Amino acid sequence: MKYQLIIVEDEVLAAEKQIHSLQFKLTEQYTRLQSLQEKWSEIQLILLEIRTKLDAGQKVTVEHLPQSRKELHDKTQEIKNLQDHLYTVCETLDTVKREVAKLQDTQDLPDIGGVMGEVSLLRRTLETVTVLLVVKMEVINEKLHQWHQFDEEAEKLLSWAQLFTVRIEEQNVYFEDEVCLLKTELANQKDFFLKTTELGEQLMEDCNDVTVQDKLEEIKRVWETVHKLWAQREEKLQSFLQKCKKLEQDTISFDRWLNNIEHQLSKSVIYQEVSEKEINRQKVILEEIQQDIENHAGNVLDIISTCDALISECESILAPSKKDNLLKNVKSLENRWKQATNLTTNRISSIQETWSLWEKF
Repeated sequence: MKYQLIIVEDEVLAAEKQIHSLQFKLTEQYTRLQSLQEKWSEIQLILLEIRTKLDAGQKVTVEHLPQSRKELHDKTQEIKNLQDHLYTVCETLDTVKREVAKLQDTQDLPDIGGVMGEVSLLRRTLETVTVLLVVKMEVINEKLHQWHQFDEEAEKLLSWAQLFTVRIEEQNVYFEDEVCLLKTELANQKDFFLKTTELGEQLMEDCNDVTVQDKLEEIKRVWETVHKLWAQREEKLQSFLQKCKKLEQDTISFDRWLNNIEHQLSKSVIYQEVSEKEINRQKVILEEIQQDIENHAGNVLDIISTCDALISECESILAPSKKDNLLKNVKSLENRWKQATNLTTNRISSIQETWSLWEKF
């Protein structure tokens, strides 16, 4: 009986040890399962956060461009922040993949395969969103560049218009020296104006920004003003050129006639015979020359009057050197005409004196 009691006690002790061992194993298993649950929950939260970030990135890629420059700059900063977040997402996915692989090695969990598939899907989505964000950033940067380019070109055009207006109105723009240069410059700036307005109108279609609209209207208004001023100036210049050409033709014609008169007066008076008839013949020749000279008095006055009018009315058109030459030429013609007149009168008086001397003999 005593022996049997000992056997029972041994069996009880063995059972207690076994129970204690089982309790320890269960506690250990519980702790491991609890850690596993926490890790699993942590992975699910991480995946949820990644999905949220990717959804935010996808939303940005399909949004329309903002309407204002400030909004474009804000959107640029937003995309940069998203790109920084997505860079960490890539590292997080790698970490999740390693953790899930460890769990798969230690526990036979039914959802492991689904999680690994989701990680792969999220990685592919991440790559797609990353590329789309880069493209979106390039589009915004290009638009900002166009905006900056429009501002610069508009300012250049307005500055040029201001200087050009001063140049065509100032007192030292001379027809012969600068008109062709100004016309060429205006033609070149017209191409620049058309490109700038085209860029501004394109920005208006894309963004409809009030600052672009105001600047666009300003450069169009200024260009129209410049064009009108130049048209008025060019009309005056063309009128001046026609007057100059006419004056040049008149002076050439008068000079040719005067050369002929001077040539006739340069000849010595040669009497073919000593008689009153010869005296009268010589007087008739000189009187005809004198009459011709008097008939051209109006031409001289016209040339002088035209010259004075051009100089006084078009002071800002005629270069100083050209003006001086014109004055000298006209003054020279006037003096030569007066000399021819005086010479003719003197010749006639000399002939009359000659006849008086002949009568004494």
